[in-house]
Amino acid sequence: MGSSGKRKQVEDLLKKDEKICWAIAEAAQDAIFIINPENRIEYVNSFGARLFGLQPEKMVGRKLEALFPLHISDELEEKLKNVFETGRSIYVEDKVIFPKGVIWMHTSLVPMRDETGEVVSVIGISRDITTRKKLEEELRLLQALVQDISLAEDFSTALEVSLQKICEATGWVMGEVWLPASDGSHLECSPVWYSNSGFKGLKKFRKISEGFRFQPGIGLPGRAWSSKRPAWDIDVTLDSNFPRGIYAVEAGFKAAMAIPVISRDEVVAVLDFFVMEPRAEDRKLVELVSTVAAYLGVLFQRKKAEEEHRKLFHAVEQSPASVLITDTRGNIEYVNPKFMNITGYTKEDVVGKKPNILKSGEMAPEIYKELWDMIKSEREWRGELLNRKKNGDLFWEYLSVSPVRSAEGKITHFIGISEDITERKKLEEELCHSQKLEAVGRLVGGIAHDFNNILTGIIGFAGLMQMNLKKDDPLKDHLEQILEAAGRGASLTQSLLIFGRKQVIHLAPVNLNEIIGKVDKLLLRLIGEDIELRALTSKKDLMIMADSVQIEQILMNLATNARDAMPDGGMLTIETCREELDKEFIKMHGYGEARDYALISVSDTGIGMDEKAKGMLFEPFFTTKEVGKGTGLGLSIVYGIVKQHNGYINVYSEVGKGTTFKIYFPLVKMKAWEIKSEEPVVSVTGTETVLIGEDDATVRKLSKTLLETFGYKVIEAVNGQDAVEKFMENKEKIQLVILDVIMPKKNGKEAYDQIRKISPGIKALFVSGYTADDTKKRGILEEGLDFVSKPISPSVFLKKVREVLDK
Repeated sequence: MGSSGKRKQVEDLLKKDEKICWAIAEAAQDAIFIINPENRIEYVNSFGARLFGLQPEKMVGRKLEALFPLHISDELEEKLKNVFETGRSIYVEDKVIFPKGVIWMHTSLVPMRDETGEVVSVIGISRDITTRKKLEEELRLLQALVQDISLAEDFSTALEVSLQKICEATGWVMGEVWLPASDGSHLECSPVWYSNSGFKGLKKFRKISEGFRFQPGIGLPGRAWSSKRPAWDIDVTLDSNFPRGIYAVEAGFKAAMAIPVISRDEVVAVLDFFVMEPRAEDRKLVELVSTVAAYLGVLFQRKKAEEEHRKLFHAVEQSPASVLITDTRGNIEYVNPKFMNITGYTKEDVVGKKPNILKSGEMAPEIYKELWDMIKSEREWRGELLNRKKNGDLFWEYLSVSPVRSAEGKITHFIGISEDITERKKLEEELCHSQKLEAVGRLVGGIAHDFNNILTGIIGFAGLMQMNLKKDDPLKDHLEQILEAAGRGASLTQSLLIFGRKQVIHLAPVNLNEIIGKVDKLLLRLIGEDIELRALTSKKDLMIMADSVQIEQILMNLATNARDAMPDGGMLTIETCREELDKEFIKMHGYGEARDYALISVSDTGIGMDEKAKGMLFEPFFTTKEVGKGTGLGLSIVYGIVKQHNGYINVYSEVGKGTTFKIYFPLVKMKAWEIKSEEPVVSVTGTETVLIGEDDATVRKLSKTLLETFGYKVIEAVNGQDAVEKFMENKEKIQLVILDVIMPKKNGKEAYDQIRKISPGIKALFVSGYTADDTKKRGILEEGLDFVSKPISPSVFLKKVREVLDK
């Protein structure tokens, strides 16, 4: 084949390629155009002609502004010039306004070269990227919203931000929020809303909305709520299921959409939006707002969890219980303020350390082993521990230790929750002590009746014999020994009654300083010559309501105790002063009432006591003395007397450093000179007729003998019913009835009540070998009736009879 044939073959191939290229250009869905160096259009494809709205032949030869608006074509001309000069391609993106609307276009300007490599024209390819740009804008909007939502302090703020951003980005004029009511029955309008319109009808629409309640399926929010799906309304003013239609007309609203915010398959809010013109459903917009709503649902759950964690944290921080959390090896990771308040340790002191820094050394090691064995076996341990504070003070706590598990069930921590029960322990000790007192009191009450009847007979008949013996009779000494022994028995019974708080005390205003002044000489004889006694009373009178005999008993018992604690001699100091117990004192000691007290301090320089002895000091029958040296009742009696006087007692002692008892009695507002002097002693003889109701034959015989010896006439009755019958037979003669409180058939009070119906003005005297406390329960002392306890001496009995008759 010759050269001419080859050239023709090449030309044919080029023509074929050219046709293919033009075919591709015509089929392309992008605008393709060619520009020459004079900035004239040489070619526009069919898609470009349709896009630009002109016929291709009308565009050829025209300048670039024929295709693009002026501001775009000017920019492109500069770019074209650059391509011709440099030979490099350039890419341009811009928003272009066409008669059919606004679109985003991406234009590529690519140089075309001849055989020599010179740029002879530029190919322009413009692509409609509006959809991509819209997606990018939506993505940016979502990113901005997600960021703003994440930064929101609370769910309400996140909702407000979302409404604003969506309205600003989409051009919708108003957005509002509807929330389910607490009982889940309806939707309520939230205070959160946003509008970018100032139309006057808008405020009225909003005001009306605030009072609306949407049931499931009712209205646009109700439909989104019940279906859990977005709802769209092309024109709300034409929708019969839009209860606010007439107000929407005034506001100028047309299209509306409602998007549910869902968290864990539960609608937690409904967002609705309005625009001023009717619109068909925009799926892209619905998807966009639904995506925002999904983020809000996640945020709601997170904020809810954060709020629960915050509440839990504040609850733990403000808990009245002490909280301690450790890792699985027992290293402390957290303690709350109550822990620090109780123990005195700070977080810095304990974090990273073991809980054994609280150990007091007073608990058995087995307890701690049991604790760790139980919690490591995934069980809870509960118990009481005696621990030590940072300052060394001991305190009791009730502790519960439990394992903490992860979501997978693995133990990650241990938590200890404890309560300071130190005060409760003190109260339990006091209750225990009171119960012991009560037990002894019941024991004493049980034996008092018979024992006192026996003592009454011994003391009474011995007294009668003593009255009839001459001074030089050798039997008189024997009788005195009998009376002294009986007196000791009576004293022992009374001491037990005082200890058990079963003995009624006779309170009267007394000057505490005067009692000490009267008893100091007796105390000197009691403690011996090798012990020095110092009485330091306050200059001002200390007036208290007290039984002076029992206060003397306190001083004598404490002096005896001090004497035994100083076998080689020493100093006994009794001091009085005025003391105010304030709230700080009460908190520290666990007892007292805020007021003024008279304080007696009894101190010795003896051998002192250890903590164990101090803890049992007031226990009945507890003594540190040798067998036969003490009964163990002395301090118990002191305790009983103090409590009966509404006072408080405390002891301070150390081994080798002596002991101090401090006793507090409430002060009364009275001067010493206001105390009335006692009445003169009355006569013991009489001539009246007396009825004696007594079931104990010995006591009855003694009473009859005594009264008849001193001039009285006596009628005897062996029980309560007999006493009533004898009174009815002799009611005109009898001036006084003497009745034992406890008798067969009818007790003394029942007999008296029946006798009083017969003779309302009859005088009565009650006698009992039972405790005064038991007598009080039977209503005798409450009614102010006269009463004497057995055993009673003949002289006291006669004086009491005369006193009652002379009233």
